Amino acid sequence: MKAFGAILDDMRAHAKAEDRALNDDIDRAIAFMVQKSGNELLIKTSESLLNRAKFVRIGEPEFVFWDVEQALDGFRAAAKGRDGEAGGALVRGLGRAMAEHLATARAAAA
Repeated sequence: MKAFGAILDDMRAHAKAEDRALNDDIDRAIAFMVQKSGNELLIKTSESLLNRAKFVRIGEPEFVFWDVEQALDGFRAAAKGRDGEAGGALVRGLGRAMAEHLATARAAAA
């Protein structure tokens, strides 16, 4: 829990400062969770997916989503309680919020 907690602390600090290092923190959090899953297929698949995600976001600073701070407490609680369902629900919620954010940013740019 300490290692994941440190990642969450970095995420909170970078989100609050609107520092793009948040992207790297998210990669670290995903890689950490995937590694802990023990699922070899997921581990292998995530290697290429994480690298593709890094490439996609290189030139899109307006698409950075900063509003993650409140979700971090939920991730910490889910990790501490080893509650994968709660963690999954948080990921799905953030995914929906990110999709809305992207739609808004794209509409403003159109």
